[in-house]
Amino acid sequence: MAFDALCGAVTSGAGGVFFLQGFGGTGKTFLINLVLAKIRADGGIALPTASSGIAATLLDGGTTAHSRFKIPIDIQADSTCNIPVQSHLAELLRETQLVFWDEAPMQHRHTFEAVNRTLKDIRKDPRPFGGVVFCFCGDFRQILPVVPRGTRGQIVSACIKRSPLWEYVQPLSLNINMRLLSPTMSPDERQRQDEFANRILAVGEGRDTNGIVLWPLEGIIPDNTSQSLANAIYPTLADQNAPLPSCQHLAERAILTARNDTVDNLNAQLLTSMRGGVLASYSADKIIDQEDADNYASEYLNTINLSSLPPHLLKLKVGAPVILLRNLSPSTGLCNGTRLRIVRISQRVIECEILAGKHAGNMVFIPRIPLASSSTAELPFDFQRTQFPLRLAFAMTINKAQGQTLKHVGLCLTEPVFTHGQLYVALSRVTDGANLRIIVPDTPEARHEGKIKNVVYSEVFS
Repeated sequence: MAFDALCGAVTSGAGGVFFLQGFGGTGKTFLINLVLAKIRADGGIALPTASSGIAATLLDGGTTAHSRFKIPIDIQADSTCNIPVQSHLAELLRETQLVFWDEAPMQHRHTFEAVNRTLKDIRKDPRPFGGVVFCFCGDFRQILPVVPRGTRGQIVSACIKRSPLWEYVQPLSLNINMRLLSPTMSPDERQRQDEFANRILAVGEGRDTNGIVLWPLEGIIPDNTSQSLANAIYPTLADQNAPLPSCQHLAERAILTARNDTVDNLNAQLLTSMRGGVLASYSADKIIDQEDADNYASEYLNTINLSSLPPHLLKLKVGAPVILLRNLSPSTGLCNGTRLRIVRISQRVIECEILAGKHAGNMVFIPRIPLASSSTAELPFDFQRTQFPLRLAFAMTINKAQGQTLKHVGLCLTEPVFTHGQLYVALSRVTDGANLRIIVPDTPEARHEGKIKNVVYSEVFS
């Protein structure tokens, strides 16, 4: 039904705005690529985009929405996209019939409104998005737009459902978990997977008591230590006689946690336990505005640690997994969020192997590049750091993991989740509940009863 609705809207030329909703495993990516192939086979132009780089790599010809539509980073209520009317991109958008936007719920509604205004202007068409068939995709159980230090009301208000565009949206739903229909799966395995999927859906929809989830104790590590969690997810890492972890081994596992400082501590701990020599890469930091440059010592600039930037002192080892922090080359799989394995290290370039996606196994070179902070609210000045655009990725934040699928997941909840959808995203990254291991806050209720904090803003479903 979703396929017919989208293709029919393109064929008729009537335009339309759709939202394709479905939880993990229902086949959203498969359907998107199927519709793209159909429209292109008929000679049409269809543009697949996504809110995150890692989601864009799963789509045929996918790019990030910010890259495709030149959306301003510092988005405002009246922003427009930086697309000159006489440019080649404007001409492409005038010929475009269909646009997909995956992982849409994680973007601020002002981004959609800016694209809407821009397309209306470029195409000289008053219909929503200038008459282009627009299909947003995602799951409102997942993480909503990030509003720095925002309240619950501000986060919900930033959601696409609070945009004036939502009144034009036609919902399309995928409800059957296609992963459970594997013919090779035994009835017992299917029942166990079905129970796990239903439990995760209950978490995502907030069907719990006062924000507390009772998780089965067999998934919680008994001694509740980060070292035990590391040993469960990376069992051979600390073995000095074992070979370095392979690309496939690293691609299918990760430790997830809610906060950046916990991620940094876990990555440092795992890097230390890994055999091999350390390469220490120091960044060159500076303030772009010369008037402010004299007010801050370089030693202070070296202490700045933002999630969107690599650290001043970046410690790496051959064989370690890292995550890319910038969109270097989306067409070759180098997007913000791409996970890599280090193969060789030098002072000016690092050779890596892509871990997952359709570019998995490809060898790439990552240079030192100048990087600016993506948020002007975090610092009182414009800051630039020249460094490898990488961070260690034994562990990563739950937000960064959205859109990725893993076989083995360790979940560190010593610091509980703090916003809508985080626990749901973390639990739904794993393909089999038997491969999920959790450490919880050091309280009797958490350790002996499996009580885990969950945050769900139920108003976003209405």
